Amino acid sequence: MPALFVRLFLYPLIFITGISVSAGQNINAYSDYRNHFFVFDNGVSTQLEHQKIKSFKTSLNFIAYEDNTGTLKAWHNGKLTVLEKAWNGNYTVTDYMVVFLNYGALRVFDGKKFHELTLNAGKHLISQQAVLFLDEKYLLLKIFINGKIDELENISIGDVQEMKAGFNTAAFITYNNRFNIFYNGIMTEAESYPPLEYRCGKDVIAWVDESTQMFKAFIGGKAFKLSEFKPKSFQTADSLVAYVSTDGDFNVITGKTTRKVETVEPRFYLAKDRMVVYELNGYFMTYVNGAKYELEGFIPSAYHIHNDKIVWLDNSNRIKFLINGNIEIVTYEGTKNLSVNGNTVYFIDNTGREKIYFNKKVY
Repeated sequence: MPALFVRLFLYPLIFITGISVSAGQNINAYSDYRNHFFVFDNGVSTQLEHQKIKSFKTSLNFIAYEDNTGTLKAWHNGKLTVLEKAWNGNYTVTDYMVVFLNYGALRVFDGKKFHELTLNAGKHLISQQAVLFLDEKYLLLKIFINGKIDELENISIGDVQEMKAGFNTAAFITYNNRFNIFYNGIMTEAESYPPLEYRCGKDVIAWVDESTQMFKAFIGGKAFKLSEFKPKSFQTADSLVAYVSTDGDFNVITGKTTRKVETVEPRFYLAKDRMVVYELNGYFMTYVNGAKYELEGFIPSAYHIHNDKIVWLDNSNRIKFLINGNIEIVTYEGTKNLSVNGNTVYFIDNTGREKIYFNKKVY
């Protein structure tokens, strides 16, 4: 069905300069030395396959994999479900769904039911809760979110020039240069002309006005003016915007407040999920849950972020894990093959064995 369309009104934003310094499901997957495939769920390992699988992907609530016969399967809530047989496509796992494309058919499994989005998928973007896609059969730009499909734009009269998707948001530039944003079932014309730049995250879309150079954001259903001036750079993530202002201050917006994290411009930064990592005078720093942490005196060769947690490899090949504000040592024999999923860490040790770290124990 077509999305509800409304106009935009701009609100002021609160600015705060002071900062404090200072689970989902616990599932993961691995293969043992015999290539038997296991799911690790809250400290319990369950064998799913006795032959070597072709691939697997994990998220907070799903494990999807392609077995030895080419069948696509998913583990969710303690249950294994066959998604597609005679598999020859691509699949993506998010914390909320498994999205899979096979011979042009784009489908979603949300843990409870299957959703067929289109049999003729064109360009499509996948975020945590949304699938933004071109339905080439009906020549429509559509979005799937929260179990339903909304029609955003008729592309029979002109192609969408550009589109982006965030956690639960979307934005696109129409054939006639209008900048539209979608959030919570409502489509809004943000500008009547394309922005200089725009990014989508969870509950937030940020952009630079091409006409005024003003920095704006759509946060939680309302539009805000973040700055009169174009920022040097900006990124969006889960309910946050990180940006470097024109005078070099490094700011992070969470909710509807702005905090000045640093007065020095970082050499690099990355906003992902609920966290921002950045470099400050050679130190590896993170800002998460209203606090900032100095993780290392160097930039790690490998690190991975999931939600408000990060795992990384230090200079002594130790794998470290920031969880609930504390740094834990996962292993002293780590490699660059590491990832964090919820409260678990997957890694391959220096003997080539796949292992899981959970609740201060290695499995």
